[in-house]
Amino acid sequence: MKIGITMRSDYIKSYNETRDQLDRRWFDLLSELSLTTVLIPNIGNKIESYIDALSLDGFILSGGNDICPDTLNIENKSLTNCSKERDLTELTICKYAFENNLPVLGVCRGMQLINVFFKGRLNFGIKGHTAVEHNINFVDDKFVNIYGNGKYRVNSYHSHFISKNVLGENLIAGSFSDDQVIESLRHTTEKFFGIMWHPERYDKFKKEDIKFIKNIFL
Repeated sequence: MKIGITMRSDYIKSYNETRDQLDRRWFDLLSELSLTTVLIPNIGNKIESYIDALSLDGFILSGGNDICPDTLNIENKSLTNCSKERDLTELTICKYAFENNLPVLGVCRGMQLINVFFKGRLNFGIKGHTAVEHNINFVDDKFVNIYGNGKYRVNSYHSHFISKNVLGENLIAGSFSDDQVIESLRHTTEKFFGIMWHPERYDKFKKEDIKFIKNIFL
């Protein structure tokens, strides 16, 4: 199976280049599931004809970058590490997947993008969630069946977050941190899932994450 995965967008000033980049560990993680990784460039709404030609079986929206203020319809000067092309690329992918009944997994920023696609919003300025590990508690059966219903420890690399009052249409929380930040979610009827931790950033991939990703795509 071929899974398209999006990439972060970075401007390299010394070369005057905008580069799409991805942690190589994603290839290792998906290889454990015998999934073929297909890189998705940030080319805006032109991406639809590109992914249509590839006949992909699903998508992963990876981490990195802020979502642009214009995409969120807000004014926020702290959102500087953003890419309009990436936002449009991923929103177009969500629309394509929704219309073609294809599974989507959003990781960190990717989960936030899914929330925005389903008309949700973001909160800003959370503390204790950047470059740390913390406990979460699963509350939805589809997650509990994989991760259990006790405390589960995850890595965390985000400063923006989703709370219950900004959750998108037909999305439900899968887990919460101790300070009530939503740490995972899913759509009630469509194959859209999101997690705020990074399964690719562990030296040894967690068996629960492997099972979770397998259940989405296989």
